Amino acid sequence: MPGRAGRGGWRAAGALLLLALAGCAQMTSSTMGTPVTGAMFQDEVVGHVLSFRVAGGRLAEAQFQPDGTAVYSGDFIDRVGRWRPWPNGYCAYYPRIGAGPALGRTFSGPSDAEGFRCYTVRASDGAYVVFQPDGTFVGTLIPVR
Repeated sequence: MPGRAGRGGWRAAGALLLLALAGCAQMTSSTMGTPVTGAMFQDEVVGHVLSFRVAGGRLAEAQFQPDGTAVYSGDFIDRVGRWRPWPNGYCAYYPRIGAGPALGRTFSGPSDAEGFRCYTVRASDGAYVVFQPDGTFVGTLIPVR
């Protein structure tokens, strides 16, 4: 029949589509995009509502307030804490999340004496990609417009 591909044609088209989509997928690397300093984080992120997507696709809403309050709400986290700028991004403290192994690998990076955990931030394609200082991917902050 005209306009119909045989089985081999559909397989080839499907394989090409998968390759094209794989080429479009954003790779998360602690060297990707542009570094975001604490001052840049304050200027570009603070006060805005953001979507926060962590590894595994879980989603929350995040907002960093000018007064140092940090709010996360969503299907896997619903907490209020504090944040502050850090030369490589920001540091956050969430007293109700807990500490140590209870946080899981994604959020459990090293903390300072006050309990703040610092995160490196990289700007890429209109989003802010967050990493632990050792390069472990934490999640992506995407401005909600």
